[in-house]
Amino acid sequence: MLYDKRWEKPEAAVELEPWQKTLLAAADLIEREGWIQGRRYKQGVGYCVLGAVSKIATGDPDNWWPPDTSSALSRCIKHNNPIAWNDIQGRTKAEVIQLLRQAVKEV
Repeated sequence: MLYDKRWEKPEAAVELEPWQKTLLAAADLIEREGWIQGRRYKQGVGYCVLGAVSKIATGDPDNWWPPDTSSALSRCIKHNNPIAWNDIQGRTKAEVIQLLRQAVKEV
């Protein structure tokens, strides 16, 4: 049988939930502006995981993040405290960015 490209069904675009968009934007923010440990934000240096998510979700890195983003991160890292996870000695910027992007997929 011959193949005809018209038989293919186009893939439906996946609509992300607001919390997923927040996590992806937080990963981009850390990638672009830097990552830190021990505090939420330092101008010219970067954001911790909490600071980045809070900045994207609320516009202020000092606010708390929405519960849906926190529970998604906690499930992904298998740790009930993403802030403590961020501050573990030896943690890297790449690991934090990967976590944020992976948490979006682990629904």
